[in-house]
Amino acid sequence: MATEKVFLDGSETFIRLDADDNHVFGSNKASEHIIGKAGDDQIIGGKGEDILEGNRGDDTLKGGDDSDLLFGGVGNDRLIGGEGSDTFAMRITHGGENTITDFKVGTDNLQFILDRKHFISENELTRNEKHESRVDEKLSTKVEKLDNKFFGEDLTFNEDATGLEKADVFVDKAIAEKLSISVENSNLVLTFFEDVGKGNKGTTITLNGLAEDPYIARILDDAEDPVDAQTTENIVGILTGEIPVFEGSVLDYHYQNRLTVTDTVDDRDGIVQLDKTVEKASFADGTYTLVTGHNAYDNLKAEDGVDSLLIGTHGHDDLTGGTGNDVLIGDNGVGFTYNGGNDNLNGGAGDDILHGGAGNDRLDGGEGVDKAIFSGSVLDYNYLHQSGGNTEVRDLVGGRDGNDFVKNTETFAFADGEFAFLRGHNAGDNLTAGNADTLLVGFTGDDTLNGGSGDDVLLGDNGVGFTYQGGNDVLNGGEGDDLLHGGAGNDSLNGGTGVDTAVFSGSYKEYHFQNRLTVTDTVAGRDGKDQLQDVEKVTFTEGTYTLVTGHNAYDNLKGEDDVDSMLIGTHGHDDLTGGSGNDVLFGDNGVGFTYQGGDDTLDGGAGSDYIHAGSGDDTIYADKKAPAHLATYAESDVIDGAEGIDTLTYNDTYKNADSLNVFVAENGSNTFNVETVLSGNVTSTDIVSNVEILNGTRGDDVIDFSGLGHGMTYNDKWTDAGEDTVTGSDYDDIINVMHGDDTVHASSGEDYVDGGHGVDSLVFAAGTAITVEAHGATYRNEYKVSVDGTDDFTIIKNVEVIKIGEAETSLDDYFPTV
Repeated sequence: MATEKVFLDGSETFIRLDADDNHVFGSNKASEHIIGKAGDDQIIGGKGEDILEGNRGDDTLKGGDDSDLLFGGVGNDRLIGGEGSDTFAMRITHGGENTITDFKVGTDNLQFILDRKHFISENELTRNEKHESRVDEKLSTKVEKLDNKFFGEDLTFNEDATGLEKADVFVDKAIAEKLSISVENSNLVLTFFEDVGKGNKGTTITLNGLAEDPYIARILDDAEDPVDAQTTENIVGILTGEIPVFEGSVLDYHYQNRLTVTDTVDDRDGIVQLDKTVEKASFADGTYTLVTGHNAYDNLKAEDGVDSLLIGTHGHDDLTGGTGNDVLIGDNGVGFTYNGGNDNLNGGAGDDILHGGAGNDRLDGGEGVDKAIFSGSVLDYNYLHQSGGNTEVRDLVGGRDGNDFVKNTETFAFADGEFAFLRGHNAGDNLTAGNADTLLVGFTGDDTLNGGSGDDVLLGDNGVGFTYQGGNDVLNGGEGDDLLHGGAGNDSLNGGTGVDTAVFSGSYKEYHFQNRLTVTDTVAGRDGKDQLQDVEKVTFTEGTYTLVTGHNAYDNLKGEDDVDSMLIGTHGHDDLTGGSGNDVLFGDNGVGFTYQGGDDTLDGGAGSDYIHAGSGDDTIYADKKAPAHLATYAESDVIDGAEGIDTLTYNDTYKNADSLNVFVAENGSNTFNVETVLSGNVTSTDIVSNVEILNGTRGDDVIDFSGLGHGMTYNDKWTDAGEDTVTGSDYDDIINVMHGDDTVHASSGEDYVDGGHGVDSLVFAAGTAITVEAHGATYRNEYKVSVDGTDDFTIIKNVEVIKIGEAETSLDDYFPTV
């Protein structure tokens, strides 16, 4: 064949080239097997699953699209896989100096081959059984001829070993004894038989850029120089595909049924079923020998000298690590357990990772710097001092991690961070953290806990919500963004530098706030009275909030946007304005307590807020206060006016609402619901308590206070108001409906209704007997409508129509001369 470019048309799928230098382009119509000979060939595959053989000469092979099989053969070859999952078959003897330009870990595979006969046998490329038998016989003879030459000894084979099996033994021994791995710039270099005799008897394979692949680089970083046998085994296993590669950490996966591996991160590795022959797996943080249980009462032990992943799955299992850096998982992985048991995990030597899973497990890290893994937040657990160096770690979430006994473990890892673990001795401890993020637990007594330069967690007693013989603790966060929880007793919490958070056990409604800032728990025996200093955030059962406190007189406090804030006015007349988060606004000192409260103005801002006005006559804006031409969004809030005569105001207009719907959910209570409505659909719901004055919107509001436990004042907007329908309470109400043709349903009590502009109606139930008479001076244009036989009446102004059932009477008909 000539040296000019040749384009195949797909009419043949098996193509042999001549001994010249060939430049061949495969077809896009078929999968082709193109076989080079002695020349320096350039063979470029098409879109099919091609087999490209360079054989002798310095060849360039490019797979193109799809999954291709490339065999360099003898000579200095350059191999380019292209798209798809490609296999690079490389000779380990007389293979020359080769380069693979685009090997993709986890997608492509490297196949080590003795010669071409081994290549076609390994990949089942023989033409028929007779051809297969002849090739296998020749391969057997060649192995027996070469073994002593390359290894200095005769290899031992099974009596009935085939030629293919003998060649595989040859290759395995070469990998174990005659392969060296090195790094040149960013390239990974594999060299076989560099010490065998004279001439080019070995092979060099350079994989461009692969030394910077995260999986390979991590293995090399942990390796000795020169690369040790264990590292070589791991790298070769990854390159050949014998060791499956997972993108995430070993703790990101769940393990079941010997062995289904499920990635907990969406759109990454998915669900992978490993073959029973798989002995190792590689993750972003390590390559491990797999040791798996049989789903019931397993006793698993790791080998010494290797890193192992031991997985008990369900039942009560005993897992024992070796001298490597092992991972011991009692059940199925972090956050998932199927029929878990009470497991015993002993890390042994090395820096081990232990996760018991569900059940009451015992975790002993052993020697080394070991880590215990827990599924939840560090604040989801209680910590108890136990004998024998054990710390009992109780998961407060049922059915998750259970109650574990942990010892000889230097680091605790949670969903929100890893912490060096430092514990007290149950009486008056003085603990000081170092530079790492540290979890300090004081246990009983009056303890002093000092954070270091990390982001520390300081627990004065036993954790959130539980204390055994707690004391009056002093917690100093130091540097970093720290979490501080005093527990029972009257504690001092000093955050220090950084953005620090004080953590409390209950709802923010159960605490009182004073004096910049003393926080008093109203539930006896729980958090006590704590003094906060240099604390920027507070955590309650509802969430975590940026803390904004007043100076005890006439404060103007504003919440940040994009965070949840807690604004505390304390005493005096304060202005509190929330940001765009879900904020908490206390006009005074909290629920049920006020010290010298004032008449506050509280604006929740955007977000779903909790507003507690406190004492005084307060003004409350449910959503971000805005003029009609700058409409905002209505969102669901909880509003408590508390003491005083409080006013709740809604904006003129909203982007997601055209009216209000107000009703009382529980008869006789002081609470009513305010729904914002857009085109008949509810877009938000406010729960409102202890508010006496309500200012509506410009829309067609439906206001029904029937069943409310106190009287109300309702004010419609003064301009552009819609047609409202209003029902008062059974107490004394004031209803001002202003513009529009409004309807007011009469209710019990002594009420006042001003219809404003428009044709407005006062409606009574059918059969109601009433008396209408002028009320007061004529210039006031007020009339008294009394219900006969009762003390109920309504003073009306600017009301044109009175309805009794379906009967409609103009007010003029009651006073013909009017």
